[in-house]
Parts: sequence; structure tokens; C-alpha cells
Amino acid sequence: MEATTGYVILAHQEEEHRARTLAEWKRLTGKELPTDLGKHLARVLRQGFEKRPSYKVRGVLNISYPIFDERGSAIGALTVPYIQHNESSATAAEVTRILGRAAREITQAIGGRSPLH
Repeated sequence: MEATTGYVILAHQEEEHRARTLAEWKRLTGKELPTDLGKHLARVLRQGFEKRPSYKVRGVLNISYPIFDERGSAIGALTVPYIQHNESSATAAEVTRILGRAAREITQAIGGRSPLH
């Protein structure tokens, strides 16, 4: 529960698969699920991606889009840890747009399909 990539994948999986994943996480860590997990995953699902400050590194903005299989279930994610460099011309908005397009292209290339939200 500390990675943007994991939240994006969880949000875009079937409920049964998500429940099994979360049960296994609880078993392995001995921790309880975050109380706001449902709201968080619903927001990620609604947006179709996640863009938020890193849970681990100050000054990093994690941008993550799901990669889908043929059933429309997330099997991975394409994630960029964005840092604004003084000499870079790419903005976070541009990286977000390009990353989203790349994730859609990868999904198509592997025969996947994006689910309807």
C-alpha cells in the first residue's frame, strides 16, 4: 500500500481478483487495509490513472497508467517517477498525456482492451 503502480493495478482488476490480492497482502504483512482504500481505488478507476506525490521520495510525482489484458483487467502498469528538472522542457501534464498514450498502445499491441468505466 505504498506504490502508485499497485493502486492502479488494483483499481483496474475484477472485484474477485482484487479481494484475493488484498487478502494475501493482509496475510503476508499482518497489517489492516487502509480505511480509505475503497475511495482511493474508486478515484483511480474514475480517472483511469493515478498522478500523485511519491509515497517514498519527496519531490517525485508518480504518474501511472494500467496495461490491460484481453478481458479488460489490469495486468501491469506503466509508471514514470516525474521530477521537474531545470533544463527539461517536459511538464507533468505532457508526461501524463504521453504516458497515457503509451499505455494504450502497449495494451493494443498485446491484444488487450481498455474496459469501459
